[in-house]
Amino acid sequence: MKKTEDKSVIYKSLWIMGTVMILAVLIIELVSIFLIQRDRRKTERLFSNTIESYGQFWEDKFASTSKALLLMSGTDSTPYYQQLCISKDPLTVETAKVQQQKIMIEMGERYGREMMLFVYVPERNIYFVSTEEGTTYAYQRAFKEKIISYIANQYQEPEKNWIFMEFDGHQYLARIYSAENGYIGAAFSLERIVSGFVGERKDLCVEVRNNETGEIKIHQGTRKSGISTTCVYPLKYTNAQIYVSMDEGMLDPGGTFGTLLLMGVMMLAIASILMAIGLQGKTVFAPLEQLRRAMEQYSTGDLDVRLPERENVSQIGQLYQTFNHMADQIQILRIDVYEKELERQRARSRFLQVQIQPHFYTNILNLIHGMAQIQDFEEIQKLCRVSAAYFRYLMGQKGTFVPLKEELRCLTSYIEIQHCRYKDMLEIQVNVETEMEDEMILPLVIQTFVGNSVKHNIMLVPHLEIELTVKREGEHDLLILIEDNGLGFKKEILDKINRNESIEEEGEHIGIQNVKERIREFYGEAYELKITSQPGYSEIRILLPRIEKQ
Repeated sequence: MKKTEDKSVIYKSLWIMGTVMILAVLIIELVSIFLIQRDRRKTERLFSNTIESYGQFWEDKFASTSKALLLMSGTDSTPYYQQLCISKDPLTVETAKVQQQKIMIEMGERYGREMMLFVYVPERNIYFVSTEEGTTYAYQRAFKEKIISYIANQYQEPEKNWIFMEFDGHQYLARIYSAENGYIGAAFSLERIVSGFVGERKDLCVEVRNNETGEIKIHQGTRKSGISTTCVYPLKYTNAQIYVSMDEGMLDPGGTFGTLLLMGVMMLAIASILMAIGLQGKTVFAPLEQLRRAMEQYSTGDLDVRLPERENVSQIGQLYQTFNHMADQIQILRIDVYEKELERQRARSRFLQVQIQPHFYTNILNLIHGMAQIQDFEEIQKLCRVSAAYFRYLMGQKGTFVPLKEELRCLTSYIEIQHCRYKDMLEIQVNVETEMEDEMILPLVIQTFVGNSVKHNIMLVPHLEIELTVKREGEHDLLILIEDNGLGFKKEILDKINRNESIEEEGEHIGIQNVKERIREFYGEAYELKITSQPGYSEIRILLPRIEKQ
């Protein structure tokens, strides 16, 4: 009976695996729906980006044309327009006509003859134009009459944007500038703007509308009666908006039917999965749910919870037995583990206290502020880079022990920060052999003592010199020597440190006190910390057992 039930669980599991494999084929359909939607979004983004790029292309043309018109009408570039308007010498005026028209023709050629350029001086009855490609003489005359009529009756200086104008049934965007007693301007055909986007495509419908009135100025392409997607792009420097519509079928080649079919298959797959789960609920999922509730209850602190013993030896019955056995063992060991964890937490708290140096953070910020005032950007970049590396190490997740090379990398960042602050007032020499870099030590031991030396001596000696040496002492110990030429420790502080007494109440060298407690926590009594100090010379000798890298 036991073997039969044991096999039953296995067969049921295999049956579920087979069902999942069959359903995996159906899940591919769901992925297909996702891919269709993703491709549709890509097409929409491409559609929108294309319209935006084309709109920006014309905005650049409007901007550059406006700038060119202003330059031609000004005095800083060529004087020909000014001579046309104000010169009293007939020969100068005629020469200016020829030169100005030459400039306008060259400008029209640069723009591919896509616009109409004109100059009009009413008082002297001067008018000439550089035409767009393909215009007839009659069309030019109609353009001239429209420009002259508009200037005489409607022109209000200054025009803020390119405005709509109609010439002989054709729509334009025009810009007119008034300078001296004349006018200079340009006009772009809306037909060119629209046809340049539509081209030979039959699936697009493009309109240009007046942004203020909503009036459709030009329309090209075939309107679709079905669902379509429309993108609107307002042209800067004008009152125009481009409306581009695309048939929904171009965005979704599979069509709605394909999507619905895939959705139906997906729903069938979900129904199959639910049926499989329901069939297994009584024999597999319900016992597992009971196990989950027991584990959850146990995790909330109810250490007396146990699962009922099952008569069979199935996998679930073994899980129940394992849980009960585990709970019994944890109850036996929990007090000892709890006490050890409390001690670890205290050590961790002391480690965090070493890490938290608000005065150091604020000093760095003040230093950056000072550098910014004198615009020393190169030093600011350097200080930000080394500070980021330093704080990344302090705040990063580290194990109990770290490789010596990581500690030295942190120390290097700290030294560079201090050099930014004190320049030539500080010199630090590091003597570490390359093969020593993989030795494991407690983090921030070296940096704490070096930082203590800098903090208590940098402003009190003309030139602070610190020397760090790390080497092996015998086969089983690691020796760290830190020497400086500072003022040295106060005698009462030094005596307490060497007697392993607490110095926390003194309000100074708190970092050293924390390091001592952390070293004692993780190395026990198998370490040595001795400080020799006198005015002008201090030596910190730390002897630690070597830690084998795991």
